[in-house]
Amino acid sequence: MTVFTARVEWRLAPGHDITDTLPDIVNAIADYHAVGAVDLAANTAAITLTVDGATLELGAQEALRTVAVAVVSHGGQQFVPAALSLTEETLATQRSDPPTWNLPALITLTETAELGGVSRQRASQWAARADFPQPAARTAHGALYIRPQVETWLARLSRTPGRPRNSSTAATPVGARNTPAELR
Repeated sequence: MTVFTARVEWRLAPGHDITDTLPDIVNAIADYHAVGAVDLAANTAAITLTVDGATLELGAQEALRTVAVAVVSHGGQQFVPAALSLTEETLATQRSDPPTWNLPALITLTETAELGGVSRQRASQWAARADFPQPAARTAHGALYIRPQVETWLARLSRTPGRPRNSSTAATPVGARNTPAELR
C-alpha cells in the first residue's frame, strides 16, 4: 500500500455555513489525520487527510468516499466535490534504499586561509574579489565554499612574496627621498 495525502474540496449549499459542524466532520475521520478549512467567500470547504491505496486512483476513491460519508452524516448537507489533489507520501525512513548524497567538499574561510598559507583576514579579502568562487552556502558561522573551486583559484593566483612596492618611492633614488624637490 502507498500512503497518499489528499485534499478534497467541495461546494457548500447556498447559504449553508458549516463552520460550526466542520470540527465534527474532521473528528469523525480523525484516524485519517484530517484537517479542515472553510472558505465562505468562495462558498467551499476542504479537508486534507491521509489515505492508503494500492494505486493513485484507489487512493483518490478512498479519499472521496471517506470525506463524502463524513460530510453527509455529520455536516447535514449534500456532498458535491469541487476539487481533489493527491500527493504520494515518500519518507526516507520508509524506503528500503535511502538516498545517498553526493555533496562536494566544503570549506570555510579559515580553511581557505590555511590552504593559501595566509591569515584569515587575507582570505576574507580574497573572498571579496570578483574572481573568487561564490559561496555554495551561507550558515550562521559564515560562508562555505566548494574546496576544488577554491583550490583551482589558488593555483591560478599569482603572488609575489612581501609587501607591494609603493609606486611613488620605487623610482626615487634613496638619497633623494629626504631632499626637497627644489634642490633635486
